[in-house]
Amino acid sequence: MQISKSFIFLINTFVLAILISCGQISNDEKFANGAKEYTERYCPKPLDESVILDSVVYHIPQGDKEGVYSYYHSVRGDSTDMQNLKEHQNELYDELLSRINNTQDLKQIKDCGITIEYVFYSLASMEIVLDFNFTKENYK
Repeated sequence: MQISKSFIFLINTFVLAILISCGQISNDEKFANGAKEYTERYCPKPLDESVILDSVVYHIPQGDKEGVYSYYHSVRGDSTDMQNLKEHQNELYDELLSRINNTQDLKQIKDCGITIEYVFYSLASMEIVLDFNFTKENYK
């Protein structure tokens, strides 16, 4: 019995796809568990007098949606403080991007090209004040 080259190529492609997807599943589980453990161990974590890191969550890819590694922050203050935060969003964006680019803590996440999100919401109104998403095109 002779096996065609196209059949062997098809089998090899199938096996490779399974191996790649298994590796991705393990990375997704690792990121989700790491975020959960960090949240349980360190959160809520005051970052300064008005900002608290409430949780870190890795949203595992679903369908055509990619995975997102999210940091959720609550911000103390009134509407004037929230407006001030919005007025300085460009500086905050630059600072967060610099941290992403210069930290080794996110190396595996960046190597996988995962979007990193920072959400800031008002503790008083529970409304989202700022939401930054950094994709692999943004960070190094």
